[in-house]
Amino acid sequence: MYCNLTDLTRRLAAEHVVALADDDGDGVADAGPIEAAIADADAEIDARLAPRYRTPFDPAPAVVRSLSATLAIARLYARRREALPEDFRETLAAARRLLDDLAAGRAEIREAGRSFGRAVSDSTVRGEERLFDRPNLELF
Repeated sequence: MYCNLTDLTRRLAAEHVVALADDDGDGVADAGPIEAAIADADAEIDARLAPRYRTPFDPAPAVVRSLSATLAIARLYARRREALPEDFRETLAAARRLLDDLAAGRAEIREAGRSFGRAVSDSTVRGEERLFDRPNLELF
């Protein structure tokens, strides 16, 4: 997982996280909803960034951890069918714009001393001439 409960409570007050993830009513955020929200957020990040970066990230760079936490909080609100607070809507919109920019190559993930590399392509095209065309294959 790219983020954890501590990352969520850095972005949203702990009592709000508890309210969104306390399914058994004991006053403590339950692990199941938190882990599901983070897993969904991480899957979205991987799906968007896999064409440009090697995913999953291990360990996650700070920007990916931040994106994961923001997207996970949005999923916690969605599971309760609660409207996002206005300030968090703006945060979520900024996170989605950054994710779009990373996916499109308008922004890049950088951290001192770490390389995140490009995604590895399964095939390569070098020119238009076919090496294994019908005439060449008939020689075998």
